[in-house]
Amino acid sequence: MTALQLLPLVPSGSTPTRTTTDRLEVLTALLASPTVDPLFREDVIVVPRDHSVYGWACGVPACERPLAPHRDYCHTHDLQWLAQRKQGMPVTEFQRTAEPLKPKAWFTPPPCLICPDVPTWTLDGLCYMHSHRWDHYRGYYRRLHGREVDFDTWPRDQTPFPDFGQCLVEPCPELADNPLRLCRRHSTRYQKAGRPGGAASPSNWSRWLDRGESIPVEYADKAGFDRWCRETGLANRMKGKVSLLGLRPLVKAEIQWAMFHHGSGPEEASQWPLAWLQYVADDCRIQRVNSLVDLDPNTCRAHAATIASLMLKYLRLVYFTREDTKDAGFIETDHFGVRFP
Repeated sequence: MTALQLLPLVPSGSTPTRTTTDRLEVLTALLASPTVDPLFREDVIVVPRDHSVYGWACGVPACERPLAPHRDYCHTHDLQWLAQRKQGMPVTEFQRTAEPLKPKAWFTPPPCLICPDVPTWTLDGLCYMHSHRWDHYRGYYRRLHGREVDFDTWPRDQTPFPDFGQCLVEPCPELADNPLRLCRRHSTRYQKAGRPGGAASPSNWSRWLDRGESIPVEYADKAGFDRWCRETGLANRMKGKVSLLGLRPLVKAEIQWAMFHHGSGPEEASQWPLAWLQYVADDCRIQRVNSLVDLDPNTCRAHAATIASLMLKYLRLVYFTREDTKDAGFIETDHFGVRFP
């Protein structure tokens, strides 16, 4: 018997009082309460940088990079602090003198300067395809006139690309920027994976759009491509977000409720790094579980199994009534407002 299975949802020897449907209805009602922060009701939970339990801001003032999991600083500043601490530097001096850093990539890409429905890829505000067009035009102009072209005027003459919708990779919340309907990172991953299913669009597809023509997408094996989209995980650890996309309804509600319950608990509640919470969601999606109680901890990452077991403890108060616990032969003291440390 696995660690998570030691906590059954239905007490043995009793008639189930809350079925899967009942549990989902109860959790849905709890999440709809006005005391629940609306961010925990979303399929993609976006957490403020300075959240008391789920905060992800680097401890160096004005640094815009995210925390390394279970650290006080981003990865770069954490390495710097370890080196400075060995030399006897006080932490207050390190925080005062450390240089704030800019993020290496967008946390949430804004719209392209030209395409309002396509995400920015480059720091100058262009989507992936328009950045290629700009580089080509700038090089051509330099060779022809021997000087640089003015970037401020170039976007006004460009045609925006249409909305390609959300990335087809099941847990990915990012917008696609190409006819295959993959975000830029998953487009790169798809190529590295050897293009499962052989999905392809014309190499010059942007010219098809310029001519007002629809872009054909061909597949050597459509089922293979769909399977890759279904089984592929996130292309990177999202900063400040936990994606619950692709989860079954009950387990999604369980994670949402447990995150709210943990985040609204006592001030001494342990911090749950968002990267570890994403591991929980990923493992639930990979194992296709209906509930956290079905999750096999032996195939989970260590942090995911630990957090999932704590989530199940929170859910016991929801799933077991006082009568359920009595029939099962134990007392859940939280039902009576008593908690033993």
